[in-house]
Amino acid sequence: MASPEVYSRPAGATETFFKKLGDSGPREGPEHGVCLCILQLQFPDTLSEVRAAQYIAAAWETLGKRYPALRAEISEPPYPVDEVGRERPIITVRSSTEATFGETSFSTHPGSPNIDALFSTTPRLSQSKTATCHWLPDPGQVILRLSHWRTDGLGKILLAHEFLSTLGDLVQFGHEQGHVDLKTVLTRWRQQQQAQSSPSLLSPSVEELVRKYLPPPPNSKEASASAADALVRTLVDGPPSITLPTTGGGPNTTSRAAIRLSTRASVLLRDSCRVNGFSVTCALNAAIIRATLLHIPSKPGAEPGSYALFAPVDLRAPLMAALPSVPEVQTYCSRPTGNYVSGLPLRIDSVAGKSFKVLARELAASYASREVGRGELIHLAEPYIDKMADLFAAFGGSPGCPYPGTPVITSLGVLDGLIRETYPPPKQQDGSNDIESAAGQRGKPVLRVTDLWNSGECATGIMSLTPWSWAGKLTLSAIWNDRFYDRNIATKILHRTIEELEDGLEMPKQPDSYRIIYGRCNESQHTPHTTLP
Repeated sequence: MASPEVYSRPAGATETFFKKLGDSGPREGPEHGVCLCILQLQFPDTLSEVRAAQYIAAAWETLGKRYPALRAEISEPPYPVDEVGRERPIITVRSSTEATFGETSFSTHPGSPNIDALFSTTPRLSQSKTATCHWLPDPGQVILRLSHWRTDGLGKILLAHEFLSTLGDLVQFGHEQGHVDLKTVLTRWRQQQQAQSSPSLLSPSVEELVRKYLPPPPNSKEASASAADALVRTLVDGPPSITLPTTGGGPNTTSRAAIRLSTRASVLLRDSCRVNGFSVTCALNAAIIRATLLHIPSKPGAEPGSYALFAPVDLRAPLMAALPSVPEVQTYCSRPTGNYVSGLPLRIDSVAGKSFKVLARELAASYASREVGRGELIHLAEPYIDKMADLFAAFGGSPGCPYPGTPVITSLGVLDGLIRETYPPPKQQDGSNDIESAAGQRGKPVLRVTDLWNSGECATGIMSLTPWSWAGKLTLSAIWNDRFYDRNIATKILHRTIEELEDGLEMPKQPDSYRIIYGRCNESQHTPHTTLP
């Protein structure tokens, strides 16, 4: 439904899936599966704290006008059903929210030291109906928070980049205005952005694009349903998956920790994986399996025989590759909003008797087959995701994986090409970007990104681990709900994962090769690693 004032459409299968994930935890508490990006910023010395906060708010306001999905709202249960009986929430954008989005979705939190403290002491921030932006001036961190139905993992990173680009442009715009008061600078900025902007609607769902541009052949409905059933059986048929024991009993809050390798250790890890013929993600996954099996006691009565999870699969690239001459597809799949992701079941059996390298190579084969299957998932997106949603709903209170307690890994890969260290990037004389060029020496201030942390919120008994590399350093983060796990087990699984990596790849162990960081992305506040018993 569309009008000049209101635009709405039914959520797609993936958007519905993630909305139901968000509904899974207790109503008063974190929204399960929320996407969070924490950016550590360094503003020019000439910029006051007041002006920095206002610039952040204005940049966020600009994105809200540029991407309506940030201010869209989704209906709550009970959900309406479509013509074939499937539940589909309604996503709605109202033009009236454009003018107030910046005021209602941005907040400043002086005195708050990190994200854990922010969301645990201000739980209402986890109940927002729109995307939100939070500024923590003491650690110098911006937090971007989006419900998972609005975007996917890559989209979150694209949004962070666009936010930083907009903020960096505003920093230079303000500098170019000279000695002008803040109110006038922001008025001129908004006028400039209004003149340059063009109206846009919500990004379509995967199945909308498929129906429009990649219609399936006749009589393919039954074949698609059969293929979707086969994928689901891969996940649930077989022995139970390895799990972590419940050790929590704390409040219904999300906690975070990360282990960060030094630059030298990160290079050594990458090179060792290349020599052995598998990726860093496969090596980390193998190390997590062995750390869970060998060092963490299983749940009482558990007889782990496999490792199984629902592994995320990006559909942006295969959609763009399949439809290279369709501008609409290229545009929407390049945007930070829109949920263009699916997942394939990954199962490794008999893990208890396998070495690190055997596990890594089996995982590499599974990930390779997943890449081949991405094209098939474009057509299976709707029936397959609906079946997965039904499956997860049957495991009451533990969505995201049918095996509560199985450590779930979601790799973001190398982010240096997506998130820069300076905004705007300095230009060399040949026009290429060079972050080491001294833009500031030419009299133009730049915004610097000194660190970043990818995270989320958790409402169930799943511990989610996310590796990424940025600025030459590998980070492996963990998030968990304090009702199920405590910091000790999270720290232990991170430590043991790195030890399994070092042993399995026969890497030389060096002092200060990694650090444990809690609840923040500020690397100056960390705990050096120690040997665990």
